[in-house]
Amino acid sequence: MTTTTPVSVRTEVSTDAATSRDAQAARANASAAPPTLGASRSWGIGKRVAFRFAFAYFVLILFPSPLGIIPGLSKLTNVYENLQTAAVLWVAKHLLRLNQNIPTATNGSGDRLADYLHILCFFALATIVALVWSILDRKRSNYDKLFAFLHIWVRYYLACTMMSYGMSKVFRLQFPPNSAWRLTERYGDSSPMGILWAFMGASGPYTIFGGLSELIPGVLLFFRRTTTLGALVLVAVIANIVLMNFSYDVPVKLYSMNLLLMAVFLLIPEMRRLSNVLIFNRPTEGMNISWAPAPRWIQVARAIAKVGFIGIALFHYTQRSMNRLSERSDLLKSPLYGIYEVEEFNKQGEATVSKDDALKRWRIVSVSSRGLVIRSLDESMQSLRMDHDAAQRTFSSSQASKKSLLTYSQPDEAHLILDGSLQDEAITVKLRKLDPSKFLLVNRGFHWINEVPYNK
Repeated sequence: MTTTTPVSVRTEVSTDAATSRDAQAARANASAAPPTLGASRSWGIGKRVAFRFAFAYFVLILFPSPLGIIPGLSKLTNVYENLQTAAVLWVAKHLLRLNQNIPTATNGSGDRLADYLHILCFFALATIVALVWSILDRKRSNYDKLFAFLHIWVRYYLACTMMSYGMSKVFRLQFPPNSAWRLTERYGDSSPMGILWAFMGASGPYTIFGGLSELIPGVLLFFRRTTTLGALVLVAVIANIVLMNFSYDVPVKLYSMNLLLMAVFLLIPEMRRLSNVLIFNRPTEGMNISWAPAPRWIQVARAIAKVGFIGIALFHYTQRSMNRLSERSDLLKSPLYGIYEVEEFNKQGEATVSKDDALKRWRIVSVSSRGLVIRSLDESMQSLRMDHDAAQRTFSSSQASKKSLLTYSQPDEAHLILDGSLQDEAITVKLRKLDPSKFLLVNRGFHWINEVPYNK
């Protein structure tokens, strides 16, 4: 009896302690569980105000997406975006007193002055909405249902965005193989963004891997069961993208930071559960991913709507990528496409040529069905958008009252001759085509065994 009683006591004490710990963990996990429809937890005032601001800001950022991918609704989204731009320009002129031209035409940059003004207006408006909302709705204890709605909207938007970016890399559209034009450029004359594009374009497998690291976690966001995993991966992936945008001066800084905020927003409800598992080595309960009870027909309608939306998104982004790939393929198949070295350059009417004029003579010419890109001896560059007439074998354009009409001929596969008028100046240029496969960056390839580093 003297030996069993202490053991029994210790066992009971141990059991009670374990039960107490389990109860504490359950309470902690219950308080950390993500909001679900029909929940009735009470939020603190700070959490309520923060949610009101986040809700207003994200709605301004997200709307009208993802309506644009639904057939027939793209025109409506364009009308809304035009009204939004007009409102921002009005604020810039009348409230901020910016007496300057603010370009709004799409040009590939997301860091224009107009974009910063958009974010400033969104931030200010979200702040005003949060303050007014907090005054008018100060007695509400929580926003569980509204949070659930916003959570779904954010993850579907982020999923579609990652699907778009991921496919553009998988199909090698964002970072295509380096053209001969890029290969003939000196490192020192490249922009930081150009170096990044050349780095990514030099390796197809790495570019495709980068696309899959965006595409796969993006698809995971479509499903509640895998949302946490998808968001966790995307926080790391998008953080790396943001850092590259800042480090290489890629003008997508604002947009990529907003995408990172969205990924973090999706993880916030799971932070305590994740920290218990990954940091504190504590047990945690599963997430409640079920909807509130609903009639059978509503459940079926939800499933149909979800499958339909995912199908539309997959079709939309796949078709867009395939169309862009087809356009690029058609361009590459053109017999004119390529980079040419200038062998002869003659400009009529020049008796003598000054040193400055000599440096303006052509050195390298990129020729495609869209026109010419010319690099001179002084490394200056000009792009000439010209209309190509294959039947007449001409390039023509009219810019700033100066007309250009160049007739081309191909004596052989390696040479191209341009003859005619370029911006009202008569020229004759003989070009020799360069072979991109001769460049080391293209033909070096992959080696399992390297006896010494080949870092050239």
